[in-house]
Formats: sequence, structure tokens, C-alpha cells
Amino acid sequence: MTAQPTAEQLRAELAQLQQEHEDFRQLARDRAIKGFHDGQWTAEALNDTLTDLGLQPHEPQLVSRFDVNFAFQVEARTGDEHDDHQLVHRLRDKVVADAMRAALSAAIAEHLPGTPLTVTEQEAHPYIGYATVRWV
Repeated sequence: MTAQPTAEQLRAELAQLQQEHEDFRQLARDRAIKGFHDGQWTAEALNDTLTDLGLQPHEPQLVSRFDVNFAFQVEARTGDEHDDHQLVHRLRDKVVADAMRAALSAAIAEHLPGTPLTVTEQEAHPYIGYATVRWV
């Protein structure tokens, strides 16, 4: 005669079966969503099926990335040509690039409030086209 499982063993087995069941439901949902992304389902058909199965509907989010190129001028009053060369070198510095990224992010937040735009990349070495040097 085999021994009857204890209550603790039954609870552990039940917990394991519940976890396996939940994992299977998540796998089914993930595969259905993949089918939607592969064009096998319409969004409406996908969500109808997920709802029929008692699964959370899919709420797709669109992530857009834009390359925005712009140019601006900066002016510096330096003592001599050597200072000018150092300034150009400094403009290519990572710290300055990070400061420009922070300023750009702040400007977007200030002037386009409520938009999901964020600065994700920026050239670490901005192109410096030409410099106009004049004595004042």
C-alpha cells in the first residue's frame, strides 16, 4: 500500500501545476501576439481570441525613431588663435556633447510638453563646418 500524500505535498503539487498552467497561458498569448506581428491576425481578431481565452488583450505601442539634423552657430570671443583651436577641440569633447544632449532634452520638454520625445543619440563629435574669425 502506498502512502497518501501529505497536505503540504498536495499544496506544492497544486502550486506547480498552477504555475505550469500560467506559463502555458502566457506562451499561448505570446505566440498569438507574434502571429499578429507576423501579419497572421488582425488586431481585432487577436484581442477577440485573447479575451475568449480569458487572457489580457494586446495593446500595441508604436516606437518611432527620427533622425533630426540641425545646425546652429556658436560664437566665442577668445584672446588668440591658440585659444580658438582649443575651443574647437573642446566642442568635440564628450562632456560638451552630453551638455548639448541635456540642453536639447530640456528644450524639448519645455517647448513640447506632454510629448514622448526623448533624445536617444547624438553624435559625440559634432561636425564643425567652418569658423569665421574676426577681430573686434
